[in-house]
Amino acid sequence: MTKQQYRLLALTALMSATFALPVLAEEGGPDRQGERDQKRQEHYMKADTNKDGFLTKDEMLAQHKKRLDEMFEKSDLNKDGKLSKDEMQKGREAMRAKMKNRMKEWKDKRGNQMEDRPNSGHHESDIEKSDGHE
Repeated sequence: MTKQQYRLLALTALMSATFALPVLAEEGGPDRQGERDQKRQEHYMKADTNKDGFLTKDEMLAQHKKRLDEMFEKSDLNKDGKLSKDEMQKGREAMRAKMKNRMKEWKDKRGNQMEDRPNSGHHESDIEKSDGHE
């Protein structure tokens, strides 16, 4: 595999993670199921460019290419159309920071929802502190 193929593979993996993040960030419990379903439907409809109700391989590739292009654009700091090792590293760091922030927001929001539930019994932090035995 060439360096360019490795870079493309790495960028594709980052892009796939980005594609999954909105769904992961939406996970919040059964009371949010409708919101998650709506978000999934919106993503599906956006990718279904010919509006036939199905996703073709070409439509999926086009959606991934769009996100890959966006990620490449953000990572290509000097705008030379190529990614150096430094630009790749900085791009990965920026993506990790973004993912970490989203997960923190999600956990904070989920924690608040748990506290708002009557008779919830446990808070997520109580579960994490537990050794699994009552």
